[in-house]
Amino acid sequence: MIIVIAQHRVSPDTYNRAREAMGTYVTACRQLSGVISITLTEAVDDKNTFILIEEYIDDAAMAAHGKSEPLHQMLEKIGPLLADTPSVHAYFVSEKQKWM
Repeated sequence: MIIVIAQHRVSPDTYNRAREAMGTYVTACRQLSGVISITLTEAVDDKNTFILIEEYIDDAAMAAHGKSEPLHQMLEKIGPLLADTPSVHAYFVSEKQKWM
């Protein structure tokens, strides 16, 4: 399993547009093959920082997602709204590493 955690900070005046674009993205991605789950939330200390937590069954599913239309549409929409460079980190979780 691959877990991706991405943070996108947007300008305060673009919050609503960014939230709509991210919500559309999450809904579309939940339908993609190989996506276990995808969750959108906001940072506790900064509502203008959106955090995506994405789980994929394997590398192939994550790579396919990277080429997907929902991802490219979301990036096109929120690109101009970003206040900072997004932070994206991927983690591999094997069956042996699962703690709970």
